Amino acid sequence: MSSVSAQNMINTAQLFEQMTESGYAISEQLLQTAAAPFSEKTLPLWGIEHAAKLARTSSATIRRLEAAGKLPPPARNELNRRVYDLEAVNRIRAQVGTLFQRPIGSRPIRVISANLKGGTGKTTTAVHLAQYLALRGLRVLLVDTDPQGSTTNSFGLLPDIHVSETETLAPALIESNLEHALELARKAIRKTYWHQLDLIASQLNMVSVDGELTLKSGADKIHRLRDLLDELEANYDVVVVDVPPALGLLSINAIVAADYLL
Repeated sequence: MSSVSAQNMINTAQLFEQMTESGYAISEQLLQTAAAPFSEKTLPLWGIEHAAKLARTSSATIRRLEAAGKLPPPARNELNRRVYDLEAVNRIRAQVGTLFQRPIGSRPIRVISANLKGGTGKTTTAVHLAQYLALRGLRVLLVDTDPQGSTTNSFGLLPDIHVSETETLAPALIESNLEHALELARKAIRKTYWHQLDLIASQLNMVSVDGELTLKSGADKIHRLRDLLDELEANYDVVVVDVPPALGLLSINAIVAADYLL
């Protein structure tokens, strides 16, 4: 290889590196603009009447429990009025007996949102269902297996910038050893700004999982997600999975694992 050719290769590599850095910078600016005036997503705070309605009790009961020290003192807004977040509402539910309790001996329900084409409301359905259930006091695990990462993005995370490949389910799905795969999957679970709603995020590198699973032999290639959920779901009441808009092995894994398919 001539010195001129080598120099051209270096210049090309530097050019692509600069383009990548510029792309990341622009993506961050877009995210900050979309999130303005707040740097991160949060849930609203509710007044005592709304909190009582969510908890299926009365505002008088909430005040009585607070006065008796059975509930911590509530937060106050700028008008010195009581305000409650979702975690506080769940504490109220626990005190008045309206917090959902999964029956002893039962296992969580798995709901899969799927379609063979995009733009059908698949992701919107998965996200809104997960959020609705969390709002009602259930413990929810939302799993994003779509390489587009729209579910992940809806929680204020920009795939490929805020989420690396090792923070997705991809390594666990292609790892041959199940015990090691479980360790990788547990590390991928992250808290969200919704109380009791956890997320396994996705990003573009999930697109390679279908190819990796194709190379595997036996039933493991379509049962891996089911086997992972068997171990991951113990602390949840519902697992919601958003899948790619195609009938690949990622989608088949989710369908095989599902109790309900939307």
